[in-house]
Amino acid sequence: MSTLCAPTPSAAPATAAADTTPRAASYLVFSGELDRLLMAFTLATTSAAGGLRTSMFFTFWSLSALRQPASSRGKGLIERMFGWLLPRGSASLPLSRLQFLGIGPRLIRWRMRRCQVASLEELIATAQALGVRLIVCETSMQLMGFRRDEMLPGVEYGGASTCVGTAADAAVAMVI
Repeated sequence: MSTLCAPTPSAAPATAAADTTPRAASYLVFSGELDRLLMAFTLATTSAAGGLRTSMFFTFWSLSALRQPASSRGKGLIERMFGWLLPRGSASLPLSRLQFLGIGPRLIRWRMRRCQVASLEELIATAQALGVRLIVCETSMQLMGFRRDEMLPGVEYGGASTCVGTAADAAVAMVI
């Protein structure tokens, strides 16, 4: 007959397991709307300030937030059309709701200044200063006709495997 035995008090204490909790945060940013990008950058800067290795992977519509205001020369018709139709830089992003014929984004930015809340541009600069990795999806960039010289300085470039790799190592992983 077999019996199960509990360890006796005289047994050697078990060594504490090494802390293997991931110390990283990964955000997949899909939306190109001001309010959602504000949330993404607020979460990312908070994660980085809290000591987490933080990365943000930007795909499709969110690429507009990382575009520089100046246009790029030498593009074909389709690339130029995407350039005309999509916001150029963070200052011209729409809201997800309450557009009010374009007044909505200006109204929320005014309220943010009045309430002393960091602007999207300030959050982007803070994220970069905190070492947040801003990774631009190369496939999305190619599909939308964007070039590297149109993106903000300091961004990185990667593909789906980069996104999955950063998320796999993260304790926090979100899609925004």
